[in-house]
Amino acid sequence: MMIEGYPTVLFCSAKFSMKDQERTRLLMLSPETSTEKIREGILLRIQKESDRQAFQEFMESNSRRNWLRRRVQEIADSNIHYIVVPEELRAEIADQFFSTHNNLIPRHQRDINRLLAMIKAHALLNLWHREEAGEFGNTVIVNQEDFLEGFRLYNGISAANEMDLPPEMYEIYIHLEPEISEDGVTRKQFQTLYYQTFHRTIVRRGQGRF
Repeated sequence: MMIEGYPTVLFCSAKFSMKDQERTRLLMLSPETSTEKIREGILLRIQKESDRQAFQEFMESNSRRNWLRRRVQEIADSNIHYIVVPEELRAEIADQFFSTHNNLIPRHQRDINRLLAMIKAHALLNLWHREEAGEFGNTVIVNQEDFLEGFRLYNGISAANEMDLPPEMYEIYIHLEPEISEDGVTRKQFQTLYYQTFHRTIVRRGQGRF
């Protein structure tokens, strides 16, 4: 078997602590845990387990799912070799990136590649509405919409990753930080705050203050 092009690497771990090379070479993501998502998941599970054959037919006939499958296949068949960021947008990307990162750190040299990948991915997903170039029309030109959408996706996870935290842990920090005094809180107090905010318990390990 031969892999053509660049592979997509997924590294799954239940640990909150990782080595530096793992933290800087990968984007840390967390599954969404909102009430709405859990509710929809429960309803879908009921539907699936109640009648598996009917559920499979429902999935195969789902118009949005089939649209996405066709879109991915059409992109694969489009023979696009290059995705180009025009010169005027390169300056905008640099200005926007530097304006939101006043204190540059080594990981930003890798993060800029991830940001550019998000911008290019959005252009590729919408290649039928993008300017084409190249002798054989195998080049897609990135536009302003791709620039904005790429930054929107990147900004949703950049703060957590720069603090070496999974987004779920960063969300906990954002919600609870206003409730914590400069003197800190005990673990028991933190457990209480966590339960009051997220309506679930957190495992207690050891004593002391945060």
